[in-house]
Order: sequence, then C-alpha cells, then structure tokens
Amino acid sequence: MTAQPDIFLSYNREDQTVAKLYADAFAAEGLDVWWDTALRSGEAYDEVTEAALRSAKAVVVLWSPRSVVSRWVRAEATIADRCKTLVPVMIEPCERPIMFELTQTAELSHWTGDAKDKAWLAFLDDVRRFIGREVTLPVGNTVIAASPPATEAKHFTPALAVLPIGTRLGDADADAGFATDLTDELLTALSQHSLFRILPGAMSSTWHSNLTDLRPVAHDLQASYLLEGSLRRTGSEFRVTIKLIEGESGKLLWSHKWQRPLAELDDVPDALAHAIAVPANNKLMWLQYDRAAAKTTGFTAWDHIGRANAALVKSTTASLKIAIDEARKAVNLAPDFAFSHVTLAFSLAASAIVSGDDDGTKAAEARRHVNIALDLDRTTAILLIFAGGTTVLMGDPETGLRLMERGRALDPHDGTAHFYVMIANLFLGRLPEALSESDRYIEFVASES
Repeated sequence: MTAQPDIFLSYNREDQTVAKLYADAFAAEGLDVWWDTALRSGEAYDEVTEAALRSAKAVVVLWSPRSVVSRWVRAEATIADRCKTLVPVMIEPCERPIMFELTQTAELSHWTGDAKDKAWLAFLDDVRRFIGREVTLPVGNTVIAASPPATEAKHFTPALAVLPIGTRLGDADADAGFATDLTDELLTALSQHSLFRILPGAMSSTWHSNLTDLRPVAHDLQASYLLEGSLRRTGSEFRVTIKLIEGESGKLLWSHKWQRPLAELDDVPDALAHAIAVPANNKLMWLQYDRAAAKTTGFTAWDHIGRANAALVKSTTASLKIAIDEARKAVNLAPDFAFSHVTLAFSLAASAIVSGDDDGTKAAEARRHVNIALDLDRTTAILLIFAGGTTVLMGDPETGLRLMERGRALDPHDGTAHFYVMIANLFLGRLPEALSESDRYIEFVASES
C-alpha cells in the first residue's frame, strides 16, 4: 500500500461483503485501495484511518441504509467533501444525508461484481479521471500504460484564420458587399464543419495588399493555417479563388476555384461558403492526420486523435488495435474533449466488427464513450454524425440514425452523414433509402475532387 492511496473506501461494517467487491475490483484495475481490513495489528485505528482518509486521492463512499446513519461514514464523507475528494456511490436505495443530496452519486445498487457491467465501467472511468494518475488499461490480451492527464498536455486544436475575401489582392472589380457576406458565411460554415479553432482574420493596416509572405500575418494571429480568397468578374461570370496556406512556412497547401453566373451573385454566399468549407476542412484534417502519424515525440491529444484516424483508414485487425491505443491516450490527455471519446468509441466498434472476437466488452466500452462524448457536446455536427455512425456499428441503427439526422440538421452540407445514413438504412433493410444516400454520397465525393 502506498503512502498516498488512490482510493479510501468508506462503508458501514455491515456492508463489508459489498465493500470487498469494490476493493477487489479497484485492485484488479491497478488502483491502490485503503480500507480498514488493511490495518496491521497494533496500529492506532483512529490515527491510521484519518491519515489514510486525508491523504487519499479519492474517497469512495458506499451509501446504504446502514451507512447513511453511521456516524463514522458520515464523518468520513464530510472530511472528503471538504478535501474535494468525495466520490459517492449508491450500493442500495436509501435517503442520503441532506448535505450530500446535491453531490452527483453513481447508482450501482444492482452491481454484484461484474467487471463488464456498463454502469460499473462508467463509474470506474469517473474514478480514474478523478484520481488523475497513470493506470493500466486492458486492450485485448495485452496491457498498455495510459499517460496521466497533465495541464500542459491538453489537446491543442490548431487555429485556422479566415482572411477577408478579396482584401489582400485589392481586386478593383470585386463586389465589396458580396466579398464581406461571403467572408461572414465562410466563418460560419467552417465553424459548423470543423473541429479547428476558427479565427476571423481582420486585415491590419500594417499588412500591405501586395504582401507576398503571409508568415507575419499567421504569427500575429497565432494561426497554424490561413485561408485567403480573391473575387473577380470574368465576362458574365464571377470567380472565387480560395487558397489554404500553412502559417509557419507560408507554403500553399491547397487551392480551388468556383465559377458562377453573375446573375447569382446575390443568392449564393451561403451555398458557396459551404462548398468551400467542406473540402477545405477535410484537407486540413488529413494534413493533421498525416503529420500526427509522422510525429515521434511531443504528442498532444489532437495528435493521438490524428494517429487513431490514420490507423482507422486501414481497417485491419492490427491497425484498429493501434487506433484504440492512440484514442485511449487522447482520452487520458483530454478527458473533457468530446472528440477524444467519440474517436475511441468508433475505434472500438470498428475493431469489434473487423476482428469478430468481441465478447461484448468492446461494444460496452464504445457505448460508454459515446455517452460521455454526448454529455460533453451535443451541438457539433461532425461529432453527432460519428457518434451515430458508432452506434450503427454497435448494432443499434435506429438510435444511430436519429443521432446522425440531428447532426445533419445542424449541418446539412456535411456529406459524411450520407455514408453512415446509408449504412444505417442497410442495417434496417431499407434498400431504396440506402441507395438514395449512396447517390448523395457519390455526388459529395465528386464535388470535392
């Protein structure tokens, strides 16, 4: 037993059998548990107990009809509450002491020690995050070390600055009103489509219109990438050219042109903004995945997500194990980042299908992380779409379809939804709907090429 135990177990003596289930289950997960059966002969009960109580990283209080009236348990819970280490759990229906009624309490009155029980696994995840220490997580028949959360290792989401359309090149024939509207719509569309931080890059008077090196602009805005565009009239049409530029090097990463009739000038900012945002965002995502896959040190949660997605694309048994490993690391580094959880959930679900060796453990864990992701974020379209896709792969196409339709309602232009909606309809035996979504997905892919 360490000088500072991970867990102090507080319970009533009559609940010792249940307490042992918790102590054994925590120990099986590599956590140090202090409970009073660990007292050595001759030790002063009060002094040793209080020392362990005050030094523990988490105090797990087992509430039952017997413990709620126990002076000792209530005192231990009070001290834990003051030390901000209280992690209560209901092991039997009861009325908790009134001062603890507002404390979030896990409901495990049904639990009898099943290591695969979903409610137990969710509670175990909460305890791990609360403790914030390195633990060993089982993956298949192997065990990998998970990195401890650290504030300096929080997820770094790269920033994309959108420069006003037409400003830098000083287009004399550009329609200023349309350019402003398109810039505003583009900022909105990218915010809907992207997991990147989207920054409005208002042009400074110190930036000259003939500036050829945009690195100082990226430095001033603290942006990893810049998106700039020009607007020109050519006969009876207007043309918008968009360029994606790497901030640090100034290198051109991607460019595309869109041409429309002048008659549509006042009607297309919204549709055109989404036509720009989707491929630009996808290009950035794959750039991040490739760079994360090539990295050897200094990983952030965002890097681990990129590496997981790069492995997911291969969809082999071996690559999916890598994806799960990387996604677990992302979750440990950024437990409050919803996309870490949905990436792990998708990796687990995909692995369960491809390997065909899941006994229900991967599916249960995938569901748990989908729920955590949705608790953290229910407003990002791409997250809802991937949560829905994961749910479909886990064998619940109806629920998955509802999640994806919610995501598509938030962002009707995201073509990724077409693919997973197609899969959901195939699962449900709705062939015409599946074919329709397939056609829409093919159109989406063609529009990006």
